[in-house]
Amino acid sequence: MKPIAIVDNTVLSDFFKVGSADLFDKLRLIFSTVYVPTEVKKEVAGYQKGGIKQRTAFVGGLRTENGFYRLCNTFDLVVLAMLDGVKGIDKGEREAISQALKIPAFFILTDDKRCIAYIEKTYPQLRCMGLPEIIYKLESTGMLPNWKEILLELSKLNNYTVERLENAYTSVCKELGKQIGKKQVREMTRLD
Repeated sequence: MKPIAIVDNTVLSDFFKVGSADLFDKLRLIFSTVYVPTEVKKEVAGYQKGGIKQRTAFVGGLRTENGFYRLCNTFDLVVLAMLDGVKGIDKGEREAISQALKIPAFFILTDDKRCIAYIEKTYPQLRCMGLPEIIYKLESTGMLPNWKEILLELSKLNNYTVERLENAYTSVCKELGKQIGKKQVREMTRLD
C-alpha cells in the first residue's frame, strides 16, 4: 500500500517554478494521497512567481474529500498549539506537522532546512522528503525520463550541493533496498 504525504509550500512552489506538470501527476506512483494544509493552499495561491495558470488550477481543484491532492483541515490541535511560536517554523509547516501526526501520514514533503531539522529532532516518526528524494524516487520507477533535466533546474533554483544530492539518492536507494556503489552515486548526482 502506498503511503500518505502532507506537502509544504516549498515543494509546491518549486513544482510551479519548474513548470513540470509531470511531477504533479507522477507523485501518484509514490503516494496514495497528498494532503495540502489550508495555510499552504493560501501560500500557493498568493505566490506571484511562475506557473500562475497551473497554481490557480491546482488551488481551485482542492477538495477535502476525493482526489489525489486533498485540502486538509484536520489538525492535532495540541501539537498545533505547541508549534505556535517555534522559531523557523511557519504557519504552513505547523499545519503540515500537526496534520501528519493526526491523519497519520508518514511523509512530509518539504525542502525547508529549518523545518526538516526541527522534524528530525522532535518528531522522528515522521520522514521529510524533499524534491531531490522525490525526483530520485520517481526516477527509480522508470516513469520520469527527464528526471536529470528537472533536477538540474531545481538545483539551480535551490543551490543543491553534491552532498545534498548524494544523501538524497543514497536515502532513496536504502529505502528501496537497492545496493549501490560509489560510482553509481556519482553518476546519479552529477548533473553536468
